[in-house]
Amino acid sequence: MKARTFNIALLFGILIFTQGCYTLYNPKTISIDIVEPARVKLPEDYKKMAVRYNNVNVAWNPNTAIYLLDSESVTDSTNLDSIASKIYFELFISTLKEQQFFEKITEIKAADYSHTQLIDTLTKPEFDPADSSLTEEELTSIVGAHILAAEIRKTKPMPGRVEQKKYLDPKLALYSEEELSAIADTCSADVLLSLDHFYTENALAYLEYSSTAKEVVHVHYSWTAYDLKEKKLAFHFSRGDTIFWSHQSSYKKEALKRIPPRRDAVLNAADIAGANTAEFLVPHWRTVQRIFYESGNPEIKPTSQMVNNGKWLEAAEVWKKYTNDKNKALAAKCKFNMAVACEMNDQIDAALGWVVESYYVYGEKNEVHSANCREYINILAQRKQDQQIIEKQLSLDE
Repeated sequence: MKARTFNIALLFGILIFTQGCYTLYNPKTISIDIVEPARVKLPEDYKKMAVRYNNVNVAWNPNTAIYLLDSESVTDSTNLDSIASKIYFELFISTLKEQQFFEKITEIKAADYSHTQLIDTLTKPEFDPADSSLTEEELTSIVGAHILAAEIRKTKPMPGRVEQKKYLDPKLALYSEEELSAIADTCSADVLLSLDHFYTENALAYLEYSSTAKEVVHVHYSWTAYDLKEKKLAFHFSRGDTIFWSHQSSYKKEALKRIPPRRDAVLNAADIAGANTAEFLVPHWRTVQRIFYESGNPEIKPTSQMVNNGKWLEAAEVWKKYTNDKNKALAAKCKFNMAVACEMNDQIDAALGWVVESYYVYGEKNEVHSANCREYINILAQRKQDQQIIEKQLSLDE
């Protein structure tokens, strides 16, 4: 019995030791910050930006105040969209400033359309896109103005009391050349970015068949950019972000308690959408997850603390010693960790080389490790493409 007890204890000790040293099944997850490219490339001479809250849908609008509650239409009387639009705008500006892409960002005085009636005299543009007599700038201007006009027709903003009227310009939408000149004279900006239209759509329901409470908010926004030097419409974009919440419970009241009240959901969605819009326009930092392998090897074990302290180069010096170790598991782990260290140093090609080497230690014989390697290869391949895009967006290739 004593011998058996000793053997069991020994086996247990070996199990613990080998789990730390040799297995590939327990990688550690860490968070790192990387730069992701913008979804668009702004002209290189746009260094200083003016931003304006110019939302034409600011007054309470029965056409956009309707939401769904358990498949029934309900009208909101609080003008929640107006509050959400301002939160969206504030988060957009703060996120844009955080990225430090522009030399200067100036917020100019907001327009107030709560008592302004929009007069839409725009007719369907009659032109042939293949007509060589129209320049690309003219096409952009005409199309941008008509896209915004379509959004306005769809929602039909309704000022509470009409005190003035404003006509849509067929090429400049909500602005005129005189207005753009006045803005250019009062702020040293290359481009004006104007939030021209905003509304939300939202629904909340408890689904009996799945015992799930679900809530969804769609935030829709339209922006127009104007070149203040040329006094022309530079580009226009209308987009939307959709944010979901859900909770499963057999009890409806319990499930509904676990998702935010409608007001909180709409305002939180506007917050998220504001940050997303800024990241759509400029390169931005994002926190992502990566894995690396720990080890119980006496020399490698301290690298975990090095990683926690951000000392990747010191950790890499240790890992590199074991990348050709006769113990295949140890070599595979250290090669993989070398890839992560290289990525942390923005050496994406070197990272790809190391993770490919790590994969070929076992190939497909170790399913978990091969899956980790394949996933990381895809991530690094995407990062390599993103780096090339970022270089162009930041003009680093010149």
